[in-house]
Amino acid sequence: MDNTKATLNLIEAKEILDTLGIHFWLTDGTLLGYYRENDFIKHDKDIDIALFAKDYTEKIAESFAIQGFKVKTRGTQAEGLLLSVYKNGINLDLFFAYEEKDYIWYACWAKTHELIENSNELKYELVKFAYPKTKFKKIIFKENEFNIPDDVEKYLSWVYGNFWKISEPDWDWTSPKNIIDAPWLQLPEISLKRNLKIISHLYIQVLYSLIEQYKRNPLDPDILSALQKARKQNADFWMSIPPEEIKTTYSGLMKKSHQILRESRIQNGTTARSELNIIFKMLNQAQERKLEQSQYLLAALLYIRPGQLQL
Repeated sequence: MDNTKATLNLIEAKEILDTLGIHFWLTDGTLLGYYRENDFIKHDKDIDIALFAKDYTEKIAESFAIQGFKVKTRGTQAEGLLLSVYKNGINLDLFFAYEEKDYIWYACWAKTHELIENSNELKYELVKFAYPKTKFKKIIFKENEFNIPDDVEKYLSWVYGNFWKISEPDWDWTSPKNIIDAPWLQLPEISLKRNLKIISHLYIQVLYSLIEQYKRNPLDPDILSALQKARKQNADFWMSIPPEEIKTTYSGLMKKSHQILRESRIQNGTTARSELNIIFKMLNQAQERKLEQSQYLLAALLYIRPGQLQL
């Protein structure tokens, strides 16, 4: 990314949003570049800024277009909006922050590699990125005043995990392999069932990352805790859905995550007493509610090997 052209785009975006009276802040790669290198990251490919979804107005896209930016909109304000503007060979993403009780999230749109019916255009899937709620402070970057999150390191840790201090030219937003503290697994407001389509893309990537970390260091308490939480979440899902939905539901995210956890061999490790209690509770639940054996089977296989099952 050309530094001079990127600087021009960022300053022009600031002038547009300041004229409209819209609060915005540096985020993701642009925030990381400022904080870690006091510049754009050399291998970065675009500029990232964020603003609150409640402040959205059609004048934003109109103003960028008037200034010669090519404007592309994905999603809607209701479902999750992303605005990308392009000029001087540089792309600038405007992420809209949606406020929940304990966090905020941005919308991104990932290619699904499936074509829209009767067209040559690819389908896109909404992906939610979770961030901590934050207050803001002003800093000087590129000789201009910008807003940034007041606790930058906490904010960056949600985006990049514990390795945000280390430059990685091959980092890919669709493959967060460096994430150890996975907010998509830990946020209490997000459940697999409610956000099945929204978080599937990143959820699988996070699981893969955790499994690789687990293989390298199976005694790491943080990694083990994250995997245990993912396993419990998956098991609860199978125990809660109607039996008639099992066959159709065992596909996509649920099938893939179940396979990843089952093949991770985590169930071969020493099972904590608290998790033994989980297995007994599942068995009692299956008997009391007269659940299908397949429901208990899918849940129990995440904890113990097939030869240990009691059906």
